[in-house]
Amino acid sequence: MIAIENSVAGRVADVHHLLPEGGLHIVGEHYQPIMHHLLAVKGAKLSDIKRVESHVQALAQCRDWLRKKHIRAVVHSIQPVLQQICKLGDKSVGAIAIRTGWTNLRLEKV
Repeated sequence: MIAIENSVAGRVADVHHLLPEGGLHIVGEHYQPIMHHLLAVKGAKLSDIKRVESHVQALAQCRDWLRKKHIRAVVHSIQPVLQQICKLGDKSVGAIAIRTGWTNLRLEKV
């Protein structure tokens, strides 16, 4: 299964470029609800978070919420971001991820 479109953020551009070149064809569709989590180091509060890093699609899906909270969004590959946040212990930096991306890391939902 490949994500090709998102009801909030629109189409997943990279996949649309890969489909014709890869010889793949769409044979069906599935609607999958996604629940994002804001993650930070243990002890961080929502008011501590000034910057959030994540995949471009996750940030697009959460952009309205991030703007309301005045949190700066930075596009990055999610797994290295989670590991870097854990390593630095910086309470001002968070990440947005779905649950499967962080189960073995020492981060908490904020």
